[in-house]
Amino acid sequence: MKLLQAILGLTRLTPDVPHPQQPHLSLDHPASIQFNAWLCAFNTGEKEIITAYHSDLTFPLSVWQAPPGTDALESELQHAEALGGFDVVKIESMDDPSFVVVVATERNDNLQYARFNMSVDVSSPSYPATKFHFNQIVTPLEFILKEDPRRPEYENALKPLTAERRRAVVDGFLTVLEEEFINPSVGVEIKAALEARLANGTYDSIEDNSDFADRLTDDLSGHSRNMFVAFLEPRLELDASDAGPAPQEQLEKFHRMNYGFGNISFDNESVPGRTIATLPINFFLPVVESYGAQYVETRAAVGDIMSSVADADALIIDLRHSLGGVLSTVAFVESYLLEAPRRTLVRVHRNNTVADSYGTLPITGLPAGSKRFGLTKPLFLLTSNNTWRESEQLAYSLQAFNRAQAIIGEGNEATIGMAETVTTAHFVAEETFGKEWWFVGVPTLRPIHSLTGSNWEGVGVKSDHVAGKGHNSAPKQFCEIDSMNTETIQETPLLHEAAAFIGNGYLVITLVEIITPLFRKLPYARDWRWLDLLDRHDNWFRPRLANEKYGDVYMLVGLNGAFLRAANAELIGQIVQRKTDFMKPVEGYKVVDIFGRSIISLEGSEYRRHRRIVAPSFSEKSNKLVFEESLRQAESMMGLWSRQGKNTEKDMRVANTAIDAAILSLHVICAAGFGVPQVWPGESEDKLHGTIVPGFNTAQLSGGHTLPFKESLGFLMKNILWLLALPKWFLERSPFQVHKDVYRAFNETNRYFNELLELKKKQLYLGESDKGTMDLMAPMIKASGEAPSDFDTKIKANASLSKSEIIGNSFIFLFAGHETSANSIHFSIILLAINLASQVRLQADIDKIVGDKPTSDLSYYNDMPRLYNSMVGAVMNEELRLMPVILNVPKVTTGDQVVTVDGREFPVANGTYIQLNIVGTHRNPLYWPHSPSSKTGKSHDLDEFVPERWLTSNTQDEKTQPVEKEDDASVGEASYDSGSLFQPVKHSFIAFSEGARGCPGRRFAQVEITAVLTAIFQKYTVELEVSQWASDEEVARMSLSEKKALYQKAADRADTVLKRCEQRTITLQMLPDDTVPVRFVKRGEERFAGLMG
Repeated sequence: MKLLQAILGLTRLTPDVPHPQQPHLSLDHPASIQFNAWLCAFNTGEKEIITAYHSDLTFPLSVWQAPPGTDALESELQHAEALGGFDVVKIESMDDPSFVVVVATERNDNLQYARFNMSVDVSSPSYPATKFHFNQIVTPLEFILKEDPRRPEYENALKPLTAERRRAVVDGFLTVLEEEFINPSVGVEIKAALEARLANGTYDSIEDNSDFADRLTDDLSGHSRNMFVAFLEPRLELDASDAGPAPQEQLEKFHRMNYGFGNISFDNESVPGRTIATLPINFFLPVVESYGAQYVETRAAVGDIMSSVADADALIIDLRHSLGGVLSTVAFVESYLLEAPRRTLVRVHRNNTVADSYGTLPITGLPAGSKRFGLTKPLFLLTSNNTWRESEQLAYSLQAFNRAQAIIGEGNEATIGMAETVTTAHFVAEETFGKEWWFVGVPTLRPIHSLTGSNWEGVGVKSDHVAGKGHNSAPKQFCEIDSMNTETIQETPLLHEAAAFIGNGYLVITLVEIITPLFRKLPYARDWRWLDLLDRHDNWFRPRLANEKYGDVYMLVGLNGAFLRAANAELIGQIVQRKTDFMKPVEGYKVVDIFGRSIISLEGSEYRRHRRIVAPSFSEKSNKLVFEESLRQAESMMGLWSRQGKNTEKDMRVANTAIDAAILSLHVICAAGFGVPQVWPGESEDKLHGTIVPGFNTAQLSGGHTLPFKESLGFLMKNILWLLALPKWFLERSPFQVHKDVYRAFNETNRYFNELLELKKKQLYLGESDKGTMDLMAPMIKASGEAPSDFDTKIKANASLSKSEIIGNSFIFLFAGHETSANSIHFSIILLAINLASQVRLQADIDKIVGDKPTSDLSYYNDMPRLYNSMVGAVMNEELRLMPVILNVPKVTTGDQVVTVDGREFPVANGTYIQLNIVGTHRNPLYWPHSPSSKTGKSHDLDEFVPERWLTSNTQDEKTQPVEKEDDASVGEASYDSGSLFQPVKHSFIAFSEGARGCPGRRFAQVEITAVLTAIFQKYTVELEVSQWASDEEVARMSLSEKKALYQKAADRADTVLKRCEQRTITLQMLPDDTVPVRFVKRGEERFAGLMG
């Protein structure tokens, strides 16, 4: 950043102060003689004179402190032009004839002070310079007149440091560190180290401010190379004329720097008949318009430079003296070397929200006439300890994508390792020193590479080979020039495959799933990748395989339209927020409108009308009811398990938890949502406390019903596709019994809903409200023509729901509301049985929060927030990340649209069918904490159940706030959701969808799942059933290693069953004949306790 500011002409200004008469350098002092000779030449600013001075080698140009990779003479001339020369104002040291220290001021209007150090060789008659160094310093106090109004400020700031003043600096730094540092855990270590040094007197002898700043920065570099502490005098007010160089001046300066590139060379001799280009990059200057109109010309110049090496047979990029620069320019350069367009990097804040993203550009996004070097020709990199920051990003990216054949380190095994970014410098200790004397910087952004999910901070970019200093021929021995060939890249943005046809809705989905295996049998169709890409299960059975090949966003184009699938949080955010540009393809959801239109199958104003009516039911007050009912139902479910077969309260075998989880969730929505409590088999109907609706929650039928409500609803939901495929009149008259049974279930369920509607209307007429329930039907009745004739005429005048819509919505709440929660509970139990160590952590958190309190004593307001922000919430979220309710969220464009991906705009045509790829996004290493997988050998473990990834250092902090008791928040809001669990990048966790179409029952489901998991695992441990391989007696005699091998068999089988789940009808479910038997045992009596550590 400092170098970039210097290049752009940004300087700090000092007060206009007078100086005493210029001191004279001794003509009898060797070092002074040489310094005076240099100063005379430098102050002329003339290239010929400065060149002549250096030509006799009394001051070799190699001694000049030129920035790495830049021409020394050119650097010196630029300094002479910018600074206008120097006037000596003080000689600090001439004690040693070979060494002189001088203080001088710039001759330009800035009046900046600098300290010079020169050493010479006194053994030679010409006293040649051997060392030369100068650096900016604060205006010495002696050069500020006593009557100057700013002198008191300088006197205070330049006082010798005391313990109190050093403490003020350190405290100011630590405040910034704790509030902004990207790595809070490392920040704790840094604080402890600085406190220890202050306490043991490490800094006691340092009295100079600049020395203290340098020492602190050196000490911090052991923790983070990007941190700094600096002492500089305050910045003066800038006039408009002092705002920096004009655009044309900047362009001229950039031109003199060759736009950040060194001299390009072409070697035609090392490999006969082949050309090897060497491209030195010293700095990545800005090439995007946001930096100003003048940078458009810079962009074109950099494009010309990159195009100039496009025809070479091999390319060597020399980064040995590259100090970084602008990340967008790195992406611009990568566009000539990597697949495009594709995302390469994002930077995130400490809370893991994305700050910005970078990616390669298609050929249409590059300057006109650009030519790419391409994807396959040999490419080598030269690096060194002077390869910094953004230059490391280029090396890291080319290495990660396997684009570089080799990285050759010049005497180093890795680059410097500076990845994290300081975005703002903060002034500190102003109460002690005055305004703007001390300023500090800590990294606030962390880069995350799209492929590795990591970066090069602290480790650098590893060299494949190490060569001697100055060695530039190392890559040539690795070039396999004979195997070089050119390649052609299709440059169409986002287009990677062509398809025969595109479509949406369940008919097309079903068609694809039917024809794909048939086509696979045809020899000429086996390579039709588009068939797999159209399959909604492609990203489930082959997670991120397509993303690794095509990127996080890819498109198929067919004869009748286009299809786009996105696993990119940036794009997903645009799609869900632009609710009128990207709509839900509701025609695909007509299958569930068997009783009437509902909130799930509507869009636009119709959807908003329905949502506005039902939203008040989903409040925090309602969630309290859900919490309490879920705990009651969990206790009843465990009671049922204990009564089945040979089970006892201490040992319960359950063949298929999916069945009982579905019943539990149905009971919760019936009781909490509709005021019709339910009982389990074997329970007395006395538990209904008089709230009896015959057939709806009793075994006794009435009104001509032939099936109980739960039986008719359950059969209907399992066979709902028949209602889509065939008309009802045919089902009723069909010769097939299954069709008759479906029609019967439909008719019975419809009658039950109508009876429930009449019951709720009666309650409204009598003024009886279900205060103990969410009463989902009441607001719909009030907003319809179904309200009693004398009921609130104002509401009736605005009636907006029909009777069929009320019943349609009621069915959806029961259908979606119980199936989604049930799946999550069922899968969580199985995943915890497979991963016993995570189960132990879950139980430990439950014990810490609720202890052995009866579930009837648990409080939604006090216990729910802490449970959600513990391992309980982590398990729920990880299950939803790994096994979402649905695999994709469908959308369709309305009109031609433009979206932005990685800083580039792309058109999306009207009618494009879009899938928000939940699986691909949930397993994208770009967005999620991950570690290398010990199971698969992948660089990440995102295909595995690791709930611990959701835990942060603040998880289960005692400061977690309770839910506000009076909070009647609208749909999906609650105060505990922003607690201490890991907060994913916005729009990267879409288990409940997002935006205007986000699931209204999200909080309902989260509360239910949290409560049920708490109730079960407070008392029990779940283990996989192993009886098909060994009896209880055989298990008891096994050694720990034998038990481990046995349990692994069961775990492998369970994992296989989970991985072959399919999205059946609506949600992700096990195949019909698949089950994972489990066994619940009282805690403390586990059979496989030795495997749980």
